[in-house]
Amino acid sequence: MERSLHILQQVMACQRRTFVCRMDLRFPEGYPAATLDHHNVLLLNFWRYLKRELAATAGKYRPCLRFLWAREHESRETHHYHLMLLLNYEAIFTVGNYSPSPGGGYYRNNLTHRVVRSWARAIEWPLENMGGRVQVCLHPNTPTPVEYCLRLGDDETLASVFYAASYLCKAYSKIPYGHSFGSSRL
Repeated sequence: MERSLHILQQVMACQRRTFVCRMDLRFPEGYPAATLDHHNVLLLNFWRYLKRELAATAGKYRPCLRFLWAREHESRETHHYHLMLLLNYEAIFTVGNYSPSPGGGYYRNNLTHRVVRSWARAIEWPLENMGGRVQVCLHPNTPTPVEYCLRLGDDETLASVFYAASYLCKAYSKIPYGHSFGSSRL
């Protein structure tokens, strides 16, 4: 929890507005490496690919990716990842359309499609078979994505974002071996 709050405070100090969203990364059924990735190599590859995807965004402002992540394992055979993405709001301010492109695949240049493409590359899985592998988290009471605009001095939004980040910090579903929580470095 302390690390999450530290990252959120540092991000607010670095930029005027920060776009915050939650997504989950899941492995395909029967994916063999999902149970062997104790060192989160696939997640490290994902971050590398996502940084490339975001660098390709044409615009006046850089996205400045920062993040929190947690690896969880509940009743499924494989683990999965929970992400909180923190981006420069001037560059990216929505998850975008998170349904597949017409005809399948994820070819739009919005944040969700960039995340799907990055996860597909990291796990070396066909883009057309990525349905359900990246889930945009929705608010429990409404079918809208968990998205925030975090501003310095906006304690109300910070409290909501911190509460959302606390979900990543729960201990009961963490894997007892390996590294199960992390963040970007500022």
